[in-house]
Amino acid sequence: MKLIIAILGYLIGAIPNGVIIAKLKNVNLLTAGSGNAGATNVTRVLGKKYGAITFLLDFLKGYIPILLWKIFAGKYDNFYHSIAFVLSLSLIFGHVFSIFLKSISKSSPSHHTQCAASAGPSKRPQSFKYCAGVLPSLL
Repeated sequence: MKLIIAILGYLIGAIPNGVIIAKLKNVNLLTAGSGNAGATNVTRVLGKKYGAITFLLDFLKGYIPILLWKIFAGKYDNFYHSIAFVLSLSLIFGHVFSIFLKSISKSSPSHHTQCAASAGPSKRPQSFKYCAGVLPSLL
């Protein structure tokens, strides 16, 4: 079961929201601006509205799967925590090393904070204030 969860988490995390949004606007994001597929480059190339949408989608692709696991898992035992941990790591790994992009992301790890910062608060909502405080300092 852990392997299936890890694969699904990786595939969800690997969805390049910025590239998809840019393609809808007939822009190749990987050749425009800085060439990165993230929200900052979407903001540079397409504007604040599309950058905010990309940021939100990247945040939600880390938040929603963990939240759904929390809802459907039922009891909170060691199995629950181990699956949540595997899912969190696979979401982040998929976000950083997307199978849907031809090249490995050339941005620094600080550019992947929205997906990473969303996995913790979905498991423990009270930790959101810590992630929200750290996130701006990384950008």
